[in-house]
Amino acid sequence: MRQDETRKIKQNIVFNIIRTLFSVAYPVITFTYAARILNVDDMGSVAFIRNFVAYFSLLASLGVSYYGIRESARIAENKYKFSKFFWEINLINSFTTVISGVLLFTVIFTVSRLEEYRILLLINSVNLILCGFSNEWVLGAKEEYKYMSIRSILIQLFCVIAIFAFIHTKEDYIKYSAILMVSTNGANIFNWIYISRRKIISKIPIRELDIKKHLKPIFVLFAMLVSIDLYTMLDTTMLGFIKGDYAVGIYNASIKIPRLVNSVIGSVGAVLVPRLSYYYDKDIRKFKELVNKAWEFIIFITVPAFLGIIMMSNEIVMVFAGDQYTDAFVTTKILAPIVLIIPISVLFNNQVFIPMRKEIFVLKSTCVGAAVNLVLNAIFIPKFAENGASIATVAAELSVMLVCAYHVKKELDPQNVAGKYLRAIATSLCILFISMGFRQWVANVYIRLFSTVLASALCYGVFNFKVIKDFIWTKQPYK
Repeated sequence: MRQDETRKIKQNIVFNIIRTLFSVAYPVITFTYAARILNVDDMGSVAFIRNFVAYFSLLASLGVSYYGIRESARIAENKYKFSKFFWEINLINSFTTVISGVLLFTVIFTVSRLEEYRILLLINSVNLILCGFSNEWVLGAKEEYKYMSIRSILIQLFCVIAIFAFIHTKEDYIKYSAILMVSTNGANIFNWIYISRRKIISKIPIRELDIKKHLKPIFVLFAMLVSIDLYTMLDTTMLGFIKGDYAVGIYNASIKIPRLVNSVIGSVGAVLVPRLSYYYDKDIRKFKELVNKAWEFIIFITVPAFLGIIMMSNEIVMVFAGDQYTDAFVTTKILAPIVLIIPISVLFNNQVFIPMRKEIFVLKSTCVGAAVNLVLNAIFIPKFAENGASIATVAAELSVMLVCAYHVKKELDPQNVAGKYLRAIATSLCILFISMGFRQWVANVYIRLFSTVLASALCYGVFNFKVIKDFIWTKQPYK
């Protein structure tokens, strides 16, 4: 791999990590504040409706983000082909967004169970347009991660200010939902402005557009994303309908913690997709090297994160959500394993199978996950509520990872994975002793959590100095 290519990848990863760190800081700040103002039930109703509308947003976007970034990476240097592809994809999204909107509004005004949520549903319906025409894949294909980072950070800063300015009483949960909607997809409005100003896209006569050739691969990816959403969103949907808003509120607070960790790891994988698509076509050796490097990074981050959540779950919940959420202590511990599991599944599905055009493997794994989640949710939620949903989620994620691992073993040759896990586990044991020590010595929960995280990070960093050095400073990281 040439040094300039290595530098470009590292630069993209840095910008994406910066953006993700702000994305992590944003819910930490806003949720921590809102959870102390709004009650658990109202926070649960907001989470339930955002989850419900997400199904229709999925239909509106039709999964073109994955298809777009994969296919456009191969034609990014040809402006005519890239522009033609852009207009064809947006034409498809126009149809799906209209269909999705009609379906959502029909549900809003005909399903009596959702009548109490009508205002929240109408506010979140704006997400259909923002998701349907996000064109985030254009910026990803062009590797415009600097712009994407600055744009997202500014939107999040605006929303933080808005939350502190407008959320003051328990009745402000509707305003809170609106601000969350802006923070999630509001940045998409600026994508069109940026694309236009940078003249990334040129006009193409409509007679030259051909959308038919995209339909089959897009629908394959859409089927994959539907199966993914069934096992990642079905828990909240079923929990809301079976047990109500309080259980959703507890579950939502608990699952945010491991998902924040996973989002940081996902930021690295997101910048690799265009490169992996390119290398799979041009140089399979570099493709495998990049995949193995990503896997090594995941192991390095997830093992200590898992142990940290297990040991400090009570303190994390108290600091993150407040004393209204003591029921989330156990739920958070149950969900901790997904910190280990999800990043591996995402690596295999998004960074390996999609560039290899092996979407069928993704579909298989996610269908298995959806089936496991549906069955276990139906069994455990009625009896164990949010803890039952957590058990189902962990089991579903594990089943997805195992199916992925089976196919990856046949396609790639993982390098010394067991040895890397053993090293990470051995060097993470210091977290156990540090957390137990600070629990005995420090009474204040805020100081205890901060001190434990800082001391654990320093200790783990010292034990893994060489690994960190290889990640950051080596000029040729893919040997």
